[in-house]
Amino acid sequence: MLKRRLSTQTITLAISNVGTAGLSFLLAALIGRALGAEGLGIYGVALAWVMPLALIAEFGLGTLITREIARDATRTGDLVHAAVRARQIMGGAATLLLLIAAPLLSADPLTAIGLQISAPLVLIQP
Repeated sequence: MLKRRLSTQTITLAISNVGTAGLSFLLAALIGRALGAEGLGIYGVALAWVMPLALIAEFGLGTLITREIARDATRTGDLVHAAVRARQIMGGAATLLLLIAAPLLSADPLTAIGLQISAPLVLIQP
C-alpha cells in the first residue's frame, strides 16, 4: 500500500514538474512572438527578480511543514494554516518591495513597468 502510494505520488510530481517546465517554455515563446526581443528581455529581467524574491518569501516553509507533519499528523491543519499565513506575509512584503523599488532597479520605464506587473508572481510561485 505505502509503496503504491509513494510511486503514484512520485509520478504525479514528475508530471507536474514536466508540465510546469513545458508551460514556462510555451509562455516564453509566446511572449517572444508577441512582444519581440525587447519584450522577451523585459520578461527575463522580471523573472530574474521574481524568482529569488519568491524563494525568500517561501523561506523553507515547505520543508518545515513536511517535517512537522511527519512528526505529528494531527496538527496538519494548524501547520498548513500557519505556513500559508507566513507565506502571505513574506510574499506580500516582497511584492510591495518590488513594486516600490522597480523604478530604481531599471532606468528603462518599460522594464520598471514589467517588474511592477510581475511583482504579484512572488506570492504565487511555488
